[in-house]
Amino acid sequence: MSVLPVAHSALSEGWSIAGRLAPLGAGLINDTFAVYEGADTQGPDKPPRWVLQRINQDVFADPVTLMDNVSRAVRHLAARAPSLVPELRATRDARDYFMDPGDSVWRLWAHVSGEIATEALSEARARSAAAIFARFQSAMADLPGERLAEVIPGFMRLPDYLQALDRLLERARSTEPEVSQALQQIYPHRWLAKELQVATGYIHGDCKVNNLVFRGDEACCVLDLDTVMYGHWAWDFGDLVRSGANARGRFSPALFEAMAQGFAAGSSLSVDAASLVLAPRYVAVMLGVRFLTDHLAGDVYFRVSRRGENLQRSLEQLALATEMASLEDRMGQMADAALR
Repeated sequence: MSVLPVAHSALSEGWSIAGRLAPLGAGLINDTFAVYEGADTQGPDKPPRWVLQRINQDVFADPVTLMDNVSRAVRHLAARAPSLVPELRATRDARDYFMDPGDSVWRLWAHVSGEIATEALSEARARSAAAIFARFQSAMADLPGERLAEVIPGFMRLPDYLQALDRLLERARSTEPEVSQALQQIYPHRWLAKELQVATGYIHGDCKVNNLVFRGDEACCVLDLDTVMYGHWAWDFGDLVRSGANARGRFSPALFEAMAQGFAAGSSLSVDAASLVLAPRYVAVMLGVRFLTDHLAGDVYFRVSRRGENLQRSLEQLALATEMASLEDRMGQMADAALR
């Protein structure tokens, strides 16, 4: 059943807005729509005015708590670093989200003009992407009040994901040869579960390049605050490198170097070279484990267009981790130079 009629109803009832909706982006979690309001509905080149999202409650079991986190982060960043994140538009009853009759939670963001990077980054963009995520962490460092709630228990923690995989394999072991291949690739990296486990401050938690808006070579806005949380600073850097330091399907040391330079320049935190080198592999293995677990569980977390897609994603991430391991010494030299 199409979600579009429900989205139109939420937009009208929550914000008193009528307009054309169109699916937006290629996210694997939430339902996201571009909102073309009033005169903006005319003409194919008109940018949307707003971005409407429905929170995936299979992933985020407590969307109200999630929105409390998001609202606090947005208000803090609006004061500390204006325009670093989009505006969150209040509903007609002055709330930051709308709950429809089916208990789905919706929110409305101002659309930010610019380009979402969907292909390999240039070195200039890679440097700017790392710098803006480092700025995000620095701006969040003095968030007042109680610590933000953990909306996904154990999120980003490789030990927890390995335990979940092991428990699943105890109940039912797959006979698929690709699953055996993935398990063999995970084994040499299991020691990473002992690394980067001490939380250092607030992080973005989903530092993919497609969560940034670019204007030219400059990253100007950070998107998707659902997983803002307390964690290790290097998890963000690792996810950025994992998602963006690739060229023609291979890991790019040159893009890693640019990201290390950008992150070191943009951060006010204590950044060390060893963590810069280790974090990309840590995140790649973590995601490889998560994709494999989701495949074995029946694709309940990450959206797929066909059976086996999460298994393929797992193999890709694990191959990337193996390639990073072979380049560790070279990456170390680059990280040292970036911090000088």
